[in-house]
Amino acid sequence: MQSLLADLLDAWHDFDLLIGTAAATLVGLMFVAALVLFRQSPAGLDLLAAAQITLLLAGIRNAWDMMLWIVIRAPTPNVGDRGDAASN
Repeated sequence: MQSLLADLLDAWHDFDLLIGTAAATLVGLMFVAALVLFRQSPAGLDLLAAAQITLLLAGIRNAWDMMLWIVIRAPTPNVGDRGDAASN
């Protein structure tokens, strides 16, 4: 079970690198959109909207991933354990 979990986390690490690289690219796209807007081109608004929506979706995915990580790491009590009073 532990090896399967380690393999799964390793695969997610690679995916997180991809998401981080995509986020940096999208921030660059927002910079390009700002330059296009500065030149008063109508395409600048479309570029800016596309970059912001994609960054929003990436943020939602990251929040979901963090929530799952917290739930997986949360300590759970043993099912058969009734505490010290029952064992005496």
